[in-house]
Amino acid sequence: MKILSAEYNLDSPTIVSYASVVRIYNGDSSNILVTRKATGGTVIGSFMVPAGKVVYVEKDYTDTLDANANVKASKTAFSPMMSFALMSAADPVPTYTHSVSATSVDEGNSFTTTISTTNVDDGTNLYWELSGSGITSGDFSSGALTGTASISNNSATFSHTIDEDSTTEGTETITIKVYSDSGRTEQVGNTLSVNIADTSTAPPAGEWSSVFTGSNYMLAPVSTGALNSADYTYECWIYPTGIGSNTGGTNYMAFLSRWKAGDYCFILEVFKNNGNLLFAWGNGSAYQGQTNVPAFGNNQWYHVALVRSGTSGKVYVNGIEKISVTVPEASSNNTEPVCIGSFLDGDPTTFGFVGRIQDVRMVNGVALYTSNFTPPTTPLTNVSSCKLLCCKDKDPTTTVVNRLAGSPYNGPLTNYGSVTTTSVDPYTYNHYFDGSGDYLSMASSSDWDLSSGDFTLEAWIYRTANPGWSGILGQWEYNNYNANNSWVFESVSTTMSFYYCSTNGALYNADGPSAMSQNVWHHIAATRSGNTLNVWIDGVKGADHTIVGTIQSVSRQAFIGGNVAGSGWFQGYMTDLKLTKGQALYTGNFTPSTELTLTSDGSTDSNVKLMCMDQPTPTAYTRAPGTISSAGGTIDPYRATTGP
Repeated sequence: MKILSAEYNLDSPTIVSYASVVRIYNGDSSNILVTRKATGGTVIGSFMVPAGKVVYVEKDYTDTLDANANVKASKTAFSPMMSFALMSAADPVPTYTHSVSATSVDEGNSFTTTISTTNVDDGTNLYWELSGSGITSGDFSSGALTGTASISNNSATFSHTIDEDSTTEGTETITIKVYSDSGRTEQVGNTLSVNIADTSTAPPAGEWSSVFTGSNYMLAPVSTGALNSADYTYECWIYPTGIGSNTGGTNYMAFLSRWKAGDYCFILEVFKNNGNLLFAWGNGSAYQGQTNVPAFGNNQWYHVALVRSGTSGKVYVNGIEKISVTVPEASSNNTEPVCIGSFLDGDPTTFGFVGRIQDVRMVNGVALYTSNFTPPTTPLTNVSSCKLLCCKDKDPTTTVVNRLAGSPYNGPLTNYGSVTTTSVDPYTYNHYFDGSGDYLSMASSSDWDLSSGDFTLEAWIYRTANPGWSGILGQWEYNNYNANNSWVFESVSTTMSFYYCSTNGALYNADGPSAMSQNVWHHIAATRSGNTLNVWIDGVKGADHTIVGTIQSVSRQAFIGGNVAGSGWFQGYMTDLKLTKGQALYTGNFTPSTELTLTSDGSTDSNVKLMCMDQPTPTAYTRAPGTISSAGGTIDPYRATTGP
C-alpha cells in the first residue's frame, strides 16, 4: 500500500486530494462516524471507524469525507488486498432515535433521555447538549449543559434534575440535541424538548413599595364615571420622609388624588410643616370643601383609608377615624385620572409626595370600613368591586396593576419622573427594646434543653447602644457559673457570644468573628454541629469551639431581651427570633435570609421550636412552646422602618 498525499483532518468536508481511494485513521478514543457527500452536499452514505483503527474507502474523486479533527485521511494507491467500507445499501447504516421520560417537569424533579441506535458499535461516544432561551447551567443540579453518553448494546441514557430555586421565571423550554462529534457540529437523530414548569414561590404581594421624591408621580387613566359614586373605599399605606422640609414653595405633599381645576373629586395630602392630614373634596367639577387634622410623622408607616358610606365621608389613619364630613357624589367626572404621589392642579412636581407608598386599592360600591378597625397586617388583595390595586411589586406600573372586569381603567399606569421601588414594606415588624428593663419571658420547657444534638439559634438585631452585656435569648438568671444557669446568646459590648454552663461546674463560650456596629442591622446565629459550637455574624463564622463536657439543662424560664444575671437589657430593634433543634443550618459562610421563616435556609418545619418577634405584637408568635409574656417594661411594635 502506497500513500500518495499528506494527511488531512476530517473536521470539515474534505476532498482529500481528489482521491478515489482513501486511507482513514481514527486517532480518537471513541468510534467515529465518517460521512461521504457528493459535490452538491448530498449524503451518499456513512460508516464507522473504530477507535485507533484504519479503514479504506473508495469514492468518486470529487466526493467529500467529513468526521472530526482526530480522524486523518490521505490519498493512497489501490491494492487488491484492501478491504473497503462500501457505503452502499449492503453497508449497515447507523440510525439514532431519542426519547425523553417526560415532556414537562416541575422544578425539583428529573427527566431521563434515552438514545436508541442500530448498527452503532459498543463504546461509541455520542455528545449531548441542552439549550434554550433563559436556560443556564444553574437550572440543573449537575450544573452541566453538555456531556457524553457511551453506547452499549445500541443504547445509552443520561438524566437531569431541575434545580428548585426561589426565582420565579415562568415556563421555560429545554432543547436536547445529540451529536456524533465532540465539537457538536454533526447532529444525529431527532431533537427533543422538555418544558420546565416553574414551581417557585413568587415574592408575596406587598413586598415592594414605590419611592417618591417629590418630583415624580404616577397616573392611572379613567374612561368612565365609575369612581367617586355611591359608596367607596380608597386606601393605601404611606411612609412620609419629607415632613419638616418645606422646599419648593409649597406646603403640600399629595399622595392620592383625582384633583384638577374644574375636575375636583378628592385629594389626600400631608402638610410638610406639621405632618397634618388634609382631605379636600368636590362633586366632580366644583370644589366643595376641605379640612385637616394632626396625623403623621416622618419614617413611620401609616394606613390611610377614605371611605364614603351614603353621604358620610370619613378618613381613617391606622384604623382610627380622623375626619368625618358630608361628601357628595362625583359621578359627573369621567375623564380625570387618579394621581399617585401628587395631584394635577398645576405643576404635579410642585405638590409631590416625599416618601413611600404601597398597596393603593380603590373599591367602588362598598364601604369596607364604617367604624374604627385594626389596620391590615397582610398585603391588600382584590376584593369585590375593586377597580385598582397597585404599588405592590418591583415594577411600579404595568406588572403590578390589577384591573378587574368592568374596571374604569383603560390602560397601564404611566410613570412620570422615574418612580422606583424598595423592598421595605408595612407588613414587617421590628420590636424595640429601650434598654430600661423591658423583656419577655417564656415558661420552662424541654425545648430549651440544648445539652445534646445539633441546633441553630438566630435573629436579626439592630443595636442602638453597646451595653456591657445584653441578652437575646437564654436561661441565665444568675452571675457566672450557677446550677440554675444553662445557656445565653448575648452581645458583650460589640461582640456576639454564646455562653453555657457545663456539667463539669464551669462556664465556657464561643464568640463571633468580628465587632458589631450600632444602628446597623446584623444577622446573628449560634450553631452546634456535632460537638462544635460557632457564633456567626452576617453569615461569617467565628472560631470553632469544642463543647466541654455537657451543656447544663435546667428547669427554668427562658427570657428574651434581658434578665441575664439580673440585668443585661437589650437596647434596639429585634425581629425574626428563631430556634431550630436537630439541625445546624449553617456550616459554611452564607448569605443570611432577610426574612426568617419556619422553613428558611432549609430548616424542617417540625424542628423549629421558637419563631417569634415576627408578628404585629411582641408577645405574639408563629411558634413557641407556650405563652410569651411581657416580664418588664413595654416593648414597642414598629412597622418596618428600615429592615434587614
